[in-house]
Amino acid sequence: MLEIDNLHASVAGGREILKGVSLDVKAGVLVPTTFSRATIAAPTETTGAHLQGPGWTLDLAPGWRIAPADKPGSFTVKKD
Repeated sequence: MLEIDNLHASVAGGREILKGVSLDVKAGVLVPTTFSRATIAAPTETTGAHLQGPGWTLDLAPGWRIAPADKPGSFTVKKD
């Protein structure tokens, strides 16, 4: 199981890349040893800032959205 609650992350120089993202995964997550990302199955349900897929839920803070990633059928979290 992986649970991330109200995640905040920034890069060198202070540029914010995530704020207030909560991810709860019961099964089916891939996390590299660097913990730089979490890969989960594509969402099966999206309702505003709440997304759900097989074995996981994701809730985005205001000002964040899901957007298509470079790989077809993949998504990423983006700041508005």
